[in-house]
Amino acid sequence: TATLNITNKTKRVYGALTVTKQLAGVAPLLLSGTFSGTWSCDYPTGTSDDTNGTWSITYTTGIAGVTTYTGPVTQIPLTSSCVVTENAPSNSIFGPANPSYSWKAPVIAPTNATVSSAQTPVAFTVTNSAQRTSLTLVKIVSSPNGGTAVATDWNQKLQATPAGGATLSFDTDQLKYIASGTYTLN
Repeated sequence: TATLNITNKTKRVYGALTVTKQLAGVAPLLLSGTFSGTWSCDYPTGTSDDTNGTWSITYTTGIAGVTTYTGPVTQIPLTSSCVVTENAPSNSIFGPANPSYSWKAPVIAPTNATVSSAQTPVAFTVTNSAQRTSLTLVKIVSSPNGGTAVATDWNQKLQATPAGGATLSFDTDQLKYIASGTYTLN
């Protein structure tokens, strides 16, 4: 009688993830700055196989660079569940000529995903939508005693002053894009 021992070696299979950036509500040419965040993947059988790191994408005059990562982004054990977050982007990315722009909360899709393939990375998309702040001042003239004044008599006399900033003058019913903040109206 002969005894035969067979040893099967296992080879761990890994997947990867990617992060791409989408922008809405603003011409990308206005942008210069960095978007960044974190990624993390939880392996179902224990924390020793969990992976995490950071990601960032830099725009230079509207042109997106390559996404850079820290951590083992291409060495994520299959069946790990992954999520991506984004750090709040700075409004300074719009540049000093565009103080009326600000960012809405990012939309990250999918919200989480399972690494299920060694060939196809789990793809996350982070979408940032820009919004603009505007102010319109409207003068309403009430003439119950027969006065002759009309709203346009107050053109360039309607004023809004931000805390610590320069006074803005308005014509009645004129829309102006302004930086977010608190204004005193005169």
